[in-house]
Amino acid sequence: MTIIRWTGLEVAALRTALRDTQVQFADRIGCSLEAVGKWERRGADITLGAKYSECMDTTRSRLDNEQRERFDAALQDPDDLIQTTCAALSSPSNPAVEVGAQESDDVRRRDFEATVIRHRRNPTDSSPISTDSSHDIVSVLGRAHKLSRAIDPDVIAAIQGDIDAAISQYETRDNSNSFPLLFGQRTFVESLLNDTVRPKQRQQLFEAGAKISGLIGYILVGRGNFPLARAYCVESFQLSELSENMNIRAWSRGLQSFCEYYAGQYAESFEYARDGLAHDQPTQQGARLMINGVARALGKLGDISGVERAVDESYELMQRSGGPDGIPSSITLGCYSEAQIAGNAATAYVSLAMPDSVEEFARIAMPEMNKVGSPWGRSLVMIDLARSRIISDNSDLDSATALIIEALDISSGQPMISLRQRASEFLREATGRWGNNFYTRSVREAIASLPEAK
Repeated sequence: MTIIRWTGLEVAALRTALRDTQVQFADRIGCSLEAVGKWERRGADITLGAKYSECMDTTRSRLDNEQRERFDAALQDPDDLIQTTCAALSSPSNPAVEVGAQESDDVRRRDFEATVIRHRRNPTDSSPISTDSSHDIVSVLGRAHKLSRAIDPDVIAAIQGDIDAAISQYETRDNSNSFPLLFGQRTFVESLLNDTVRPKQRQQLFEAGAKISGLIGYILVGRGNFPLARAYCVESFQLSELSENMNIRAWSRGLQSFCEYYAGQYAESFEYARDGLAHDQPTQQGARLMINGVARALGKLGDISGVERAVDESYELMQRSGGPDGIPSSITLGCYSEAQIAGNAATAYVSLAMPDSVEEFARIAMPEMNKVGSPWGRSLVMIDLARSRIISDNSDLDSATALIIEALDISSGQPMISLRQRASEFLREATGRWGNNFYTRSVREAIASLPEAK
């Protein structure tokens, strides 16, 4: 038998011949469970596109003799195929039903199954139903069943709590094995999105997915893998848009700005931060976007007045949002603190070769930096101070070298690309001014001894 046109009936027949569940069949041909369900529900009323028709041709060509017989026999009895589709939709083994199933879902399944079977098998029914009408019944009840799909709220709450903790505690806990967990979470969230049609739950899952992808992108920037980091940051922002959460939109834009800054694309870093501020309506991310994105990028671009305005505006945004005490995570979903703004301001003024301003803001940042458990913030401010001391009129290479070696030692356990880049900038500046001597060789050796970022 030659299949001229693949419809939902032929798909159901092929799955029946293979004795696959809908989940197994979807996995076999590389499509979603939802697509298989839709094809089978609509039966002869839907025709597959060229891509999936070719997949079906290939799969059918690999059937053995017994499977071919089952395929041909199934097509000879389309009514039975309809009933098989109903059973697949209402089967407890269907993950769309099984995940987060509640007692009300069991009632809906019984209603679905009873309605279809009553119309298919009751010979005394006063209104005989044609095959076409049976298709309509299956389609309508299939849609009704789909609308009942939901996830256990505790599952979503657990995912949200876990990823929020990972972001807020990122700099104070061991993240050496974080990638497998994050990838597993991202895959799980994707599967859950296929298992619920509840708008609020989908919004919550989009938020969780945006945070997970954003954190993966942040880690990849630290490893220097900018192409893949960009991809995850793009995914984070797209998911944040689907979530319609303005704070997460702004947060995702901040990560894109961060990625481009360390990739050396300062104009792009500036634009992403500015766009993030456009999403700040208002959110907790304004101060972070202004100081970490706008001010630092403008520093690299040599815009002194732009940096000064951005620093002032970041303090205003922090006060407006009620900035926290201490130093939260550098990728916090909340507002930056005064110490974080000062630390980033010092970095911007280093790029402008303004050592007095670097010293001023470093003095504000360091007391809080010394209190917290994160080594990175402290190390970065120390490197900025070291750089300011070799570009000042009263330069002191000896004390600057001691400061930068101490900074690298503090964060040697988990060095990020930011530490390497800034230390390398110090080395270039010092070597350019004093040449290859004892001090510059010491810094070069300290940088070379750093392990790869994890």
